Amino acid sequence: RFQSMTFRSQYKPTENDAFSADAMLSGGRFARQSTAFYSDLDAEREVIGLFNQGNDQAWRSLSQNYTVGYHRTAGPSLTILSTELRYSSDNNSSDNNLFGVLLKADTSTGSEMPPWERDTSHDRVPAWNLQTDYTHPWGSGTKLETGFKGTMRSTGDNSTVAYLDSLSGAYTLDPSRANTFDYHERIGAVYGVLSQQI
Repeated sequence: RFQSMTFRSQYKPTENDAFSADAMLSGGRFARQSTAFYSDLDAEREVIGLFNQGNDQAWRSLSQNYTVGYHRTAGPSLTILSTELRYSSDNNSSDNNLFGVLLKADTSTGSEMPPWERDTSHDRVPAWNLQTDYTHPWGSGTKLETGFKGTMRSTGDNSTVAYLDSLSGAYTLDPSRANTFDYHERIGAVYGVLSQQI
């Protein structure tokens, strides 16, 4: 089940100035259960092995996006100053339980099924973006356009794997299968264009 919500607003203190604010939220939860049934047959098609394998999965997500801006115009078709600050974030997490049930052992299955397994993961991607554009006309044919854009973004992901201890009934983490990823980037750029209409 997923839901989303949006919000938009604008305030104009003067005819040429406008402040804006936008927000968007969306998220939900997805769950799935599945079981597969297996049979091993010999050359005479007699059943010599039986086992089941199951998967119980739950996934959750939340996305956020917020933007505030200021725009100044010098007429109906010319924007002389525009600046926007935006924050966005995507969060996702999942739990995945894998289990097997041995009903009849044979040489392909061994004497017992692998221990029940629980896989978890969580990733988060927050980002900040700032963009400013400025236009300055001179007379009727010359125009200067300049601006700046900066981005700060991070990506983090944590994954773990745990196995069920049949004696204690608790899941024990396996450090050899754990994974952590952490990435950060900072990007800035400026531009300038001087144009002359002939």
